[in-house]
Amino acid sequence: MIHRTKLSICLCTGAFLAPAFGQTPLEDIGFAPSTPLPDGDLIVVREKALAGPVDLTGYGLGTGADDYVQSIYFRFFVGNNNQSLAAVNGVVVFPDGTEILGFITDGDDLGGEVDDGVLSASDATFGVGVDPDAYSAFARGFEVGQGEEFVCKVQDNAFVFLLSITNGVDDFRVIVDYGDSFAPNVAFALDTFAAVSIGSGAPQAGIRLGDDTNPIVFGSGDYGEVGRLSPIPITSVNPPVGGPALPLVVRDQVYIVRDSSVTVIDGFQTFRRFPVPSRGQVASPGLPVGLTEGPDGLLYTLGQGNGFSVFDPVSRNTLTYTIEDRAGNNAALCDATSSRELFFARDTSGSTFVDRFDLDTFSFAPNPALEIPATVVGLPTGIEEAGGLLYVVGSGGGFVEIDPATGTLVDMPLSPPNGAYRGIVRGAGNDALFLVRETSGDTAVDRFELATGSTTYGWSTFPEPGTPVDLCAGPLGRLYVVGVGNTGPARLVALNGTTGDVEFFTDCLDFPGSNRGIAYPAASIGSTSCGPAVPNSSGASAWISLNGSRLAGGQPLEAAAWDLPPGQFGYFLTGMTPGFIANPGGSQGNLCLTGAIGRYVALVQSSGPLGQIRIAVDTLALPLSPPVAAGAGETWYFQCWFRDNNPGPTSNFTDAVGLPFQ
Repeated sequence: MIHRTKLSICLCTGAFLAPAFGQTPLEDIGFAPSTPLPDGDLIVVREKALAGPVDLTGYGLGTGADDYVQSIYFRFFVGNNNQSLAAVNGVVVFPDGTEILGFITDGDDLGGEVDDGVLSASDATFGVGVDPDAYSAFARGFEVGQGEEFVCKVQDNAFVFLLSITNGVDDFRVIVDYGDSFAPNVAFALDTFAAVSIGSGAPQAGIRLGDDTNPIVFGSGDYGEVGRLSPIPITSVNPPVGGPALPLVVRDQVYIVRDSSVTVIDGFQTFRRFPVPSRGQVASPGLPVGLTEGPDGLLYTLGQGNGFSVFDPVSRNTLTYTIEDRAGNNAALCDATSSRELFFARDTSGSTFVDRFDLDTFSFAPNPALEIPATVVGLPTGIEEAGGLLYVVGSGGGFVEIDPATGTLVDMPLSPPNGAYRGIVRGAGNDALFLVRETSGDTAVDRFELATGSTTYGWSTFPEPGTPVDLCAGPLGRLYVVGVGNTGPARLVALNGTTGDVEFFTDCLDFPGSNRGIAYPAASIGSTSCGPAVPNSSGASAWISLNGSRLAGGQPLEAAAWDLPPGQFGYFLTGMTPGFIANPGGSQGNLCLTGAIGRYVALVQSSGPLGQIRIAVDTLALPLSPPVAAGAGETWYFQCWFRDNNPGPTSNFTDAVGLPFQ
């Protein structure tokens, strides 16, 4: 579901000619071919509306006789030069009853690159203005197989896009079908996203609609450094209103490691369902074999050899290490739920070994590696920890359970009907393991019950994502399966973690290189309860995570609240007694604590543009009266209470996390 913020400020000026209800859609009389350095603006143009019939099959669109269609043109070009690095990422929503027929992104299909005074290709069909050369520019459209730009339909009337300038201009057309007529009161909304950076370039604010130097068409003009414009009128009489960009919430993302000319970590926004490429680049870890979350909110990438890298999804900092080069090739890695270590599955010519890697010393544990005979597992393709035990799977169905404390190994071979296993993950409920299997037909996900040891083969089957490479457990209890890509778009499929039903899929991950793994840095130590929280005005359910040490005695610990409404104040609560109180004091949310409750009122914060609050927790002075220290064996619960306007002044809560201190 696409969320649209209601916060807006009118920045429009000038005298406009308002349309009469039900007239032909508005068409702009021109546009700015580029915007001045250094701050690029997104240019939006309402192009020709055609009652039809019109044949768009030459662009791979429509039926050959489509009617009541219009092109909306998007253009991003900074300073009319070929050296700018900039990006803009957004979502566009048209009203119900309209349908997006598709997009024109190829430079040859868009039109000419040189100034020759002639409109060609789709410029000739839909172009507006008196200067045909306004459209022409070097390297129009998307850089096929090279760039990180994309445009993808996420529902019949909505799409997401990323324009990332690395060479020339980025532009595209979206062709909209209005149905059986040009109806009155039609308008659409444009939201862009605030981020540290997107793709290869820094994000740019600013939107221009149509001819901003001669804004005589209703709605046209330069709206300044805004991130939102709505409603953009087609046949509506309501003027556009500018507003702030939407937050790009880091913890809404799953992350994919991609092997390209460099190793890249891409994000995928699960709430709004679009990729955010190149969130991080890793310096030469070798061929990456996977990606895993750690106990501290960080992501870890392992190379086949001795390359090892750390990525912080919040700061986007990366660190690369050269670790001990052991015999054979690393094949997979996973985190541990109860200690600060990772486990590596390593393939040699004679055996599979499981190495323990200490995250405090960044070195292998001194105890010997755990050895699995090659005849038991074969080629290892996945490793996962659940309930203190390790599970290693081979491509052909070899499957073992290992107690890392004793080295005891239990051989539990799987018998899939066909195919090869590509990855394994622990489900959100910690009661099952899920294994993704490549077959000659549909992709399959098998479910292994931890309590009984039974396996449901084909628990979920689906035609996407081509060649699967890995899966992870992510937000809202979903499983996310990603394809390898390389020879075409990589698809990502989201499955209901309980039923296995496909909830959505996208083939928007059409970036250079091959995907190698996927992970979700939930990274909250402790156990979540009392969730999901009641949705707030952002459209999401706010949630809390604890990151750091489980040890009492003043060890580092951070509490973080995510998916809060932007720009609202809040603070954390803590106590030893879980509970449930609905709508306390008129709140829209639920209080998950009872008994003596400590309030971090001295650490009140604004959620800022990203909708996040983070504090350092002093476990030697939890804020009861008087302050108390957390003791080993005690479980303390944490929750965040925050203000909201939904639509009037109110408050809400996150879910809660309980942490048993050691």
